[in-house]
Amino acid sequence: MATHLVTATEAARSFSEILNRVKYQGLSFDVRKGAVVMARIIPAGPERQMKLSELAHFLEHLPGLNPEEMDAFLQDVLAGKHSLEAEHDPWE
Repeated sequence: MATHLVTATEAARSFSEILNRVKYQGLSFDVRKGAVVMARIIPAGPERQMKLSELAHFLEHLPGLNPEEMDAFLQDVLAGKHSLEAEHDPWE
């Protein structure tokens, strides 16, 4: 997801609105002061960590992928695997 760029002045003037957009729309904002990004406002993670005993239930209830999404995911994994394969083993 794209990050929205705002100036420090814009962030200060509309901080409440930015926080609402982060929480309810899942948006992220980079806050720029001059030419430098000074901060990033992103959605917070889960309020609590998942227990290992809850993992199986969580995984079983994830939304499924349609065939096109499954194929795209497989292609991404294969492309990533290919890009990580070493040309030679430095330990040999």
